[in-house]
Amino acid sequence: MTDTDLSTFEQRIGSVPNERPDWGSPTEFRQLRYFVTVAEELHFGRAAGRLFISQPALSQAIAKLEASIGVKLLVRNRQGVVLTEAGTELASRARSMLAARDEALNRIRLIDQGEAGVLRVGVAVFAEHAVMPALSALTARYPRLVIDRVVALTDRLVDQLGAGMLDAVLGHAMPTIVEMESVQSELMIKEPMAALVRHTSHLAGRSSITIAELRDETLMVPPRELAPSALVGIVSMCRTFGGFEPNVYECPAMGTGPLNPAWLRNAGTEAVAFGGMSMVSSGLPTGLVAVPIAPPPLLSVALVWRRDDNSPVLQRLTDFLRERRDRAGEWDLGAEATGAPA
Repeated sequence: MTDTDLSTFEQRIGSVPNERPDWGSPTEFRQLRYFVTVAEELHFGRAAGRLFISQPALSQAIAKLEASIGVKLLVRNRQGVVLTEAGTELASRARSMLAARDEALNRIRLIDQGEAGVLRVGVAVFAEHAVMPALSALTARYPRLVIDRVVALTDRLVDQLGAGMLDAVLGHAMPTIVEMESVQSELMIKEPMAALVRHTSHLAGRSSITIAELRDETLMVPPRELAPSALVGIVSMCRTFGGFEPNVYECPAMGTGPLNPAWLRNAGTEAVAFGGMSMVSSGLPTGLVAVPIAPPPLLSVALVWRRDDNSPVLQRLTDFLRERRDRAGEWDLGAEATGAPA
């Protein structure tokens, strides 16, 4: 009920400002609920039975309500009860008031439990296919929880997280993120990796490949100005699992959208990009071929959040992802995990 509606209602039932009841108190809402039950039953005995209170107590509550607003709401007769015109008006409006109150209290409780509200989540551009099943399952379990999703490179998302623009980030687990004092991170998803090449590449016909076999290839990464952590991750992965220093190509367009085969052409050479097998299974653009990378390494996605954030909605996300991860047996990533893609 709006302020205008309430004012009109008070005039209709004859209330004066000094006698306005406190509709927000538990007692007044209880009186309204009692009155609505009587209005539905048109009989004090039956209404008292529905409310599990004595008939005298119900009569006293209705009398107190009538006294508080200064209006006769109902008239007793031999058959039961007849509503006055003001009583009919109150019964109609009271139902809406009680429903709105119940809805408000229920939503407040859900928000306090992290089961409703808005959750602002950043998702790494090449981790969408690995992450979206989990986010979809989260909203399926908690339909009143709205996810405001932002897709960008992991480094940019972490910057937005630090600025308070996001509640959490699901991005590739970079060594630089673990070292940040302002955030916490936890590995949530792992999956096999693939080398993504053009269909004309000499690697396109391979059934699988190891990181060590890529030592003579040009590896594509986002520009260091946009994603310095991606470059660190690629170099670390090649050193750890291949024993070599990679030749990298910083593609200016990478991170602006879905992987484009044209980006893999660099000064006449065929570059190699990296992705997770979930991205491959969802379908690659025409002209791209995925060559599975024999583990290790595995691609890992971490949940990142601010250390000082104790919001219920963040805790709900964290608990849900941990439950999903542990149920799937994806928690023990160990030294196989890498955050190489952006």
